[in-house]
Amino acid sequence: MGESTSNMSSDERACPWCAETVKTKAVVCKHCKRDITTEEAQKSSVASAKKSVPNESPITVSQTPSGSLNRIWGIILVSVGGLSLITGSFGSVLGFIIFVLVPASFGIWLLIKAKKQSSESTSSTVEKISSVGVNTQSEIAVKAANLYKAGVTSSKKLLSQKKNIYLLVSAFVAVFLLIVGLTVKANFDEQARVAAAALLAEEQKVEEAKQDLIRESKTGKELIENAQNRYDESVGWSNDTDRASLLAAVEVAQKALKSNKYSTISSANAKLLAAFNKVGTLAEAQAAAEKAAEAARDEQYKALVTANGRPGWAETAGTGRSQCAGIKENKYVNTNDPTALAIHWIENPDRQVYEAVQVYCPEYQPAVDIAKTGFKDGTKVIGKNIPAGTYRTVKGVSDCYWERNNGSGDIIDNNFITAAPNGVEVRVNDGEALVTRGCGVWIMVG
Repeated sequence: MGESTSNMSSDERACPWCAETVKTKAVVCKHCKRDITTEEAQKSSVASAKKSVPNESPITVSQTPSGSLNRIWGIILVSVGGLSLITGSFGSVLGFIIFVLVPASFGIWLLIKAKKQSSESTSSTVEKISSVGVNTQSEIAVKAANLYKAGVTSSKKLLSQKKNIYLLVSAFVAVFLLIVGLTVKANFDEQARVAAAALLAEEQKVEEAKQDLIRESKTGKELIENAQNRYDESVGWSNDTDRASLLAAVEVAQKALKSNKYSTISSANAKLLAAFNKVGTLAEAQAAAEKAAEAARDEQYKALVTANGRPGWAETAGTGRSQCAGIKENKYVNTNDPTALAIHWIENPDRQVYEAVQVYCPEYQPAVDIAKTGFKDGTKVIGKNIPAGTYRTVKGVSDCYWERNNGSGDIIDNNFITAAPNGVEVRVNDGEALVTRGCGVWIMVG
């Protein structure tokens, strides 16, 4: 065995074949005459170095996955922040801070930390190699071999661990990104649907407003035309105040049409319609006049029946109108013949009819006048019951007796008519009395 390596100078080394001391720059060993620069020599040198240092503990490289995990989580967090920023799913300032700023910042910090850890690990390995007290190339080779072997073993373990971690992280990231993607897509779809619905509603609202404006403008033009015609026509039945209000409303409506604003036109149209209706039509004016006349007739009827001693009838003005309606509907009397109608009333006296005719159906007044002076058989005082004048029976008579007396019972004139097909005529004077029997109805003829 050659000299101990502790006795070697700095420019000497051990031969990889025979372990004898040779110069560092030597190419061939002076002892065994072998080439000491080939790869086999290097391997032999390593093997010899291992044998020469049998109790040397192997140098191991302490590998920790913390740097790799920091790098993985950094990439994930930066990806989450970037994806949230690109998709715009954060929705608000608070969402931007939570889903973009925080994960991205933390991810960048983890990446920087992982890089720093990697640099520190490399420096630590170099320091370990440097700290080993070796003075010969052989010992360095041994240490390098041990380091290489430990590194390979640790790398295999680390790669196995990393593989499992990568698979787990990849699955997590895939699921996470799938969920985020589906959520973002659903969010985008909902936002698009809401935006489309809002746009459609707004378009419909605009179109409806446009159509409302068109309809209201058309209505305004028609109202203005009708109001102008009504103003010209209403001279004969409307008052000046209502007509002036109508004309002013027309001017306001014309100005409103020029504004092209729905609310302004609608308000002007409403006011114009109110003024238009207030002026009214000829038929409405006639109906109003008839209503007023009817009310006046009712008051007249009430005053008449009250004056005739029947105030209770004053509260039922409709009774007078119903009396006139009954006259027109009478099927048993020729209501167009005043005499026939008067005879009917004399035979069926009803003072209410006279009052009703006077107020509600004056066309029957001639019959009333005849009926008021006519009478049936009995005793009549001239000037009290009937006026003085000439009276005649309305029909041919038989067995008719009449008598004139002086009011005290003394007969002035009398007659008994057995038959008189053309009737009987008698003249009476004031203060006299007329007594008739079997003669029927008498009416004044002169």
